Amino acid sequence: MRELSEGLHRALREDRLGHALLFAVSDGARVPALVADFARALMCLARDGQGRACGRCESCEVFGEGRELENLAHPDFLFLRAASDVGGYSVDQIRALSERFALGRALGQERVACLLEADRLSVGAGAAGHAFLKLLEEPRPNSRFLLLSSRLEGLSATLRSRVQILRSPALLDAAPVAVDSEDSGQAEWLPLEEWICRGAPPGENCRTPGDDEAYWKERGQAVTELKSLVARAWQKSRGQAFRESLPLDAQRRVLFVFERLESCLRSIEGYGNGPLQWLAFRSDVRLKL
Repeated sequence: MRELSEGLHRALREDRLGHALLFAVSDGARVPALVADFARALMCLARDGQGRACGRCESCEVFGEGRELENLAHPDFLFLRAASDVGGYSVDQIRALSERFALGRALGQERVACLLEADRLSVGAGAAGHAFLKLLEEPRPNSRFLLLSSRLEGLSATLRSRVQILRSPALLDAAPVAVDSEDSGQAEWLPLEEWICRGAPPGENCRTPGDDEAYWKERGQAVTELKSLVARAWQKSRGQAFRESLPLDAQRRVLFVFERLESCLRSIEGYGNGPLQWLAFRSDVRLKL
């Protein structure tokens, strides 16, 4: 958790964050302390040298020390949850958000909107999702969106492509998967792992054992190796965007590859036919990067 927090604040200090951040969390209906603290820093009028809230300015005093954002009475902070327990967000909610963001800032350095269970933007006809997408495509100056979701697959691919997705075992309340570097077959996956960690540059084509149909004869072992690759590559790449100033387009490419890898794994485990699913993954990545 500390590593992610420091990375976020450092990226804020160095102006390397987009205007919309999507946090993959274990429970999209509550705000982790890390996100609450970050919202406070975004609005602070005198951030310290680490990009953290000063705790003394007028904005910080209004924000207070508490982390219960739902009842926060800060004029530049908006807290949204779905309009009903069974439905999703309404178009009226997004219109009100747009109107609020069209106004000048009252107190904070930025205006911040926090949306719980962001995947519910697309519930029903998805009209709220379309309205919110337009808001993302025409961002207001000094405005930031913090979205939380435990079901990233519930958001449209277009919306996911417009935000920076932040995943971390700390946010998911789960420890990183331990990976044995001596696992058989892992050395063969190293070119793909290194390609991901370099920002998934388009146009490069690295061979992997999964390209050979014989690799899938022992499907249980194949899936184990693929899971180990995802865990190891994720552990190496998470936070790298912050530490090495990985460009935003490279961050998006890496997240796209991880999403497709996870989808590929689910398909192989659920439907079998490893060679076909892996070929579809490789084609999808090659065409869309």
